[in-house]
Amino acid sequence: MLVQNKDQIIRSAIKAICFFIAFQTTVFFIQSFKLNIYESVSLVGFIGSFNPFNFYLSKEDISNLIYSGSFTAMASSIIFINLHWAILTSIIAALIYKKSREVFIGYGGRLGTITFLSSTLTIFIHFLVKSSS
Repeated sequence: MLVQNKDQIIRSAIKAICFFIAFQTTVFFIQSFKLNIYESVSLVGFIGSFNPFNFYLSKEDISNLIYSGSFTAMASSIIFINLHWAILTSIIAALIYKKSREVFIGYGGRLGTITFLSSTLTIFIHFLVKSSS
């Protein structure tokens, strides 16, 4: 039982890491190289196809998380300038991805929904933190 839980924790951490790396890489390409958002997302997707985590997650999972992280950065690279908000968004997105996997079977728009929900929840949490201080 402990080994299974440890394996699930590792897989969840890798999901959050994939999302975060894609998010940060897209923001980096947009801000540093002055690429437009479409070029940045495409480049991150291409680079993400050469991933080192194939032994923990399926290629489909990694690709979905990379594209979702990139979409989130595309949608909100100005909002999530601080690193801690990007990390929180990545954790929320990985949790939503894990929980929604069975829900969205046969439906389109899962990555967009994950992007929308993770961004919206992070903005809401940011608003709560900011209004309480």
